[in-house]
Amino acid sequence: MFASLLPFFALIGLGYFAGRFKLVSAEGVNGINSFILYFAMPALTLHVLTKLPIEQVFEWRFMASYGATAVTVFLGMVLFQRLVLKTDAKLASVRAVCMAWANAVYLGLPIMLVLHGKKGLIIPMWTIVIDLMVTATLAMIFLEVAQSKNTSFFVIAKKIARGLYTNLFFLSVVACFAILLLEIPIPAPIANLADFLADAAAPAALFAIGAGLATHKIEGSQGELAVFTLLKFVLVVPVAAFFAYLVFDLPRWLAMSAVVISCLPVAGNCFLIAKRYNSGVATSSALILTTTLISLPVLALVIWWYGL
Repeated sequence: MFASLLPFFALIGLGYFAGRFKLVSAEGVNGINSFILYFAMPALTLHVLTKLPIEQVFEWRFMASYGATAVTVFLGMVLFQRLVLKTDAKLASVRAVCMAWANAVYLGLPIMLVLHGKKGLIIPMWTIVIDLMVTATLAMIFLEVAQSKNTSFFVIAKKIARGLYTNLFFLSVVACFAILLLEIPIPAPIANLADFLADAAAPAALFAIGAGLATHKIEGSQGELAVFTLLKFVLVVPVAAFFAYLVFDLPRWLAMSAVVISCLPVAGNCFLIAKRYNSGVATSSALILTTTLISLPVLALVIWWYGL
């Protein structure tokens, strides 16, 4: 399995090389991300949903387990920082969302494909729905309250709703689920185009991760970075296993997937959140870099533990 994972991280390395030596500009990286989010990933979503039996598409227990893990980690990290470390509310919220939001789409997609074949591709689709509707929403609520003590519930709700209905990737995933539920027939040319674009999603996502990493630096307190990098793996993995195995009693392949997802690095969206609220920018940037580097041996160890 380590040999199977190595090409993924080699492609990330190629992306990093291209970004580091300016073979791909910052605008170029943005273009790759736009292609992934607005073309390749929606096509992959359509491709996956139309190829799977309906009973495999809506696995509510996995979504509940994933969501419960994210909420528990986020709230636990906020409380720990506020009560024990005496961290200010904005920084505590940014660090917490870094712990709770894993790169389950860009990096999780190819890993799930290797572990489970085509049926594994549904897992990143579930995670993006939960991440945007639960994790990001929770972070925005805490950050908006921390940023402005007088912000009303309706103002916060409006900002969250705007964030969802203007997110084209989220809307495309919802649209694909709607097509499946309503049993809308897909014309053959569109289906063929979706299949063609879907094949580009995984390699483009891995390359984009690497190119994006070239823009991140290790800055700020080294002790802080070491502590939260360690917590990303030591804290999140047991919480994910607890909900997957003990609370929701998921089938083995889904429980294993939940644990593997928890081993993935910090999502790039956490850096965007930090920049938007002007707090923890250096920390989130460094965590994306360090957790991505460490995730290879961690993933290999966990997958070896499962005997794969």
